[in-house]
Amino acid sequence: EFILDVLVKEGIPLSREKLGELLEIHEGEEEMFNRRLQAMERDGQIMRNRKGAICIPDKLDLIKGTVQGHPDGYGFVIREAGGDDLFLDGKEMRKALHGDKVMVRIVGLDRRGRPEGAALPRLQSPSPSPP
Repeated sequence: EFILDVLVKEGIPLSREKLGELLEIHEGEEEMFNRRLQAMERDGQIMRNRKGAICIPDKLDLIKGTVQGHPDGYGFVIREAGGDDLFLDGKEMRKALHGDKVMVRIVGLDRRGRPEGAALPRLQSPSPSPP
């Protein structure tokens, strides 16, 4: 929560190094800090932009959800927070698999008037099923 508070307070994406400075992370704490950031990224609490800076998805109007694929190649993102599902065309479905946790951005409406999303790289794949 403290990491999120600092990111909100700064209001801009921060490099890992700058965030570490603001949090006063010492040399012996680097590995633990990196693990915490990886866990937060995996859980969708934070993400990295194209430049590698750490951002808060809520500030970027991103939606977290689970992919539900269709055999015809398209799919939907079931919003974690509830609400209408987001349509993913075949091109977007190539970025994720059924059951993946993803962050999506609404990019418009499909031909049927449904909100259409653009998926960011997946956060987490479902656990493999036992044989």
